[in-house]
Amino acid sequence: MDTLYHKPNKNLDTLTKQAQTTHINTKNTNSQPRLINLTKINFTKEHINTLTLRPNYALERNPKSYINELIIDTENAIIHLDPKIQGIFRYMAATKIKHIMVSCHYIFHKRHQHNLNQTKDNLNRNNLTIIKADKNKAIFIFNKNSLEEKIKTCRHENRITRLNKAPTDSFQKHFSKPFNNAIH
Repeated sequence: MDTLYHKPNKNLDTLTKQAQTTHINTKNTNSQPRLINLTKINFTKEHINTLTLRPNYALERNPKSYINELIIDTENAIIHLDPKIQGIFRYMAATKIKHIMVSCHYIFHKRHQHNLNQTKDNLNRNNLTIIKADKNKAIFIFNKNSLEEKIKTCRHENRITRLNKAPTDSFQKHFSKPFNNAIH
């Protein structure tokens, strides 16, 4: 019986090794830095971790701020249950809520908030800003003055002028006149 499955098992082993090798190679070659610091200011490892969470990262709320909403919502759901089992579910809900209040989520929330505040202070103190890249998922740390200079240079080199009013309305009026005349 072993001889019957020897060749398929050998083929399967070969394919598995190729898949593992391919996965390892693609993982190493395609990785790009998520944070690119273009300043001379050094950040701590915790601040770098906070910045690599990206600007859209949603900091979890403090459990104390939503616990009352959770209790009310839970009680509203329990009311709709059969009266014979409401007591059991109230006990289970109370146990879970107590667990939430004493769990490490509260510590993580505080630590994240502390790191975020320190990172913001460090950016403001050193006149720095963060910018999302256009083409990849990286973010850049720039000096605000340097960034303004780059923007001015780009505007000057490309002869870009600032408009006082959005041109959309005038374009729409201009292009709708010939169209309206052609219909009538």
